[in-house]
Amino acid sequence: MIKFVSILAAALVTGLSYGQAVVLTGSGGYGWDSPYNKLYNRNRQVMFTGKVTGKLKAPPMTGMAEGVSLLVKTPKSGTIQVEVGPSWFVASQVAKINVGDKVRVIGSRATVNGDSVVLARQIVNTKTTRVLTLRDMNGAPYWSANRGAVVAQVPTNAIGGTILSSNTFNINGTDLVGYVVQTPDGNVNVVTAPQWYMDRQDYVLQPGAYVQVVGTRTPYQAGAYVTVADSLYTGNNTFIFRNDGVPIWGGWGGR
Repeated sequence: MIKFVSILAAALVTGLSYGQAVVLTGSGGYGWDSPYNKLYNRNRQVMFTGKVTGKLKAPPMTGMAEGVSLLVKTPKSGTIQVEVGPSWFVASQVAKINVGDKVRVIGSRATVNGDSVVLARQIVNTKTTRVLTLRDMNGAPYWSANRGAVVAQVPTNAIGGTILSSNTFNINGTDLVGYVVQTPDGNVNVVTAPQWYMDRQDYVLQPGAYVQVVGTRTPYQAGAYVTVADSLYTGNNTFIFRNDGVPIWGGWGGR
């Protein structure tokens, strides 16, 4: 993790371009407060094991983008349809679940379009032991950085300031989004998440927006630093990008 942050910080020296706005839209109906995600109910959580006998790709509800579903044959309950998540998110994960794999699923029972399904929170490939974590303990999806107004008060160690500019830059073949934030103590370079992830968020950060950022201040060369954001607060919204420095978009749930 330290190596990644150091490389990331160094790239910010030459990667910034002033006056550009990054438009962050396009979850495809999978936003944290969407009707689809509100179907997750902690009181209806289940855990079961079985074998994947089919994989489906289709919008789970009218007006939504394509999602991935698995058909899991269990020893006791027959075949269960498991809703994994949006195709754009699932395709970017290291942990892969394929037909024929044996899995352990944790999720919430729900009814989608009249069909009984399970909205997955975590799927373990019992053969490879790889874990695909899709939601936190409360069911909030990791494909959405937005958590709404989940904090009563912004942490006291947050950096507050106004976005001056934003830029897309490439690190080890991955495009990421960063910002220059003007603070009372000077300009701060802030990095959030990969471009593919930020492009699928249902919010916009533009120059002029006031933000408060909690993250790790990391040196990248003599006398210069970058802040790698764990969380960002603007208006009434809280955005989580990392848990203890571990990205939430990697399928590990930031753990």
